[in-house]
Amino acid sequence: MSKALLLAAALAAAALAPAAALAQTAAPPQGLGHVKDKPEIALDPATAYIAVRNADAASFSFIRIADEANLADYKARRAAALVKAHAKWERRHATWIKNRDAYLKDARNGRPAIRPPGPEPVEPNDANLAFTPIDVENLISFGPANRFSKSAASIYIQGVRPGRYAFYGPIMTAGNGSHAGMCMCMGTFEFEAKPGQITDIGTMILMFDVERGRARTAGTPPPRTTIDLPETVTSVSWRLPVAGDRIDPRLASYTIVPAELHAGRRVPNYLGLEIDRVMPIDGVLAYRRDKVIDVRSGATLP
Repeated sequence: MSKALLLAAALAAAALAPAAALAQTAAPPQGLGHVKDKPEIALDPATAYIAVRNADAASFSFIRIADEANLADYKARRAAALVKAHAKWERRHATWIKNRDAYLKDARNGRPAIRPPGPEPVEPNDANLAFTPIDVENLISFGPANRFSKSAASIYIQGVRPGRYAFYGPIMTAGNGSHAGMCMCMGTFEFEAKPGQITDIGTMILMFDVERGRARTAGTPPPRTTIDLPETVTSVSWRLPVAGDRIDPRLASYTIVPAELHAGRRVPNYLGLEIDRVMPIDGVLAYRRDKVIDVRSGATLP
């Protein structure tokens, strides 16, 4: 996408990003652990599995799209948090009023001025409650460690709760909860992960590496950062599974299905990262300037 368009999109997405200080919530875990590289593999029939490839070690983040049960649970926890926050505010506000009145009384009586009570505490409501967005609760990340296989390519297999997932980007989550990478905020894909199946979503291709390889072959200066990529090239492209793709003989007794990818809606830049979008995918995802097009239906997504 053009650099001007990318900048405009970045500013729009940044405006959607919530404050960094978010309340901790008892959200159900989304990632259920990676499948380890062991001689024998045992998978849980109640768990869904995502398989993804890359040429080398890489990181991947996905958002589980909230279903009705997930959304109901989230709303109940958020409502309880608001009640708790409001009760705390009432105590703080009563103390603030007491201190304010004492300060004003002393001022009227000409007594030595004391420190004013400070800003009035803001009453919490549904709009300003510091509470983790449901998409962030539903974020799972894996890689670059814990590869299932690294023979021809790096293959990762992650256990997840069954449901619909959106690729969020090549994003790594550190042990301290910080993130690094790039968000596919302005265009991505979605797919369904069903229980008892390994859903093969294909291969992530990092175009920065591809373009640097092309430059070396051509003897031209390579791009120094993703901003230096050609106008028509974004940072990530995707190769869907094709006939003949195999993951590993150890999985021969399990059901492996190629993912049916669909165009995904744009998502906020929750993590405050550099933003981009997945390259167009034949038969799945296209763009009209900054609009996301679902090729299957021809619809323009919001």
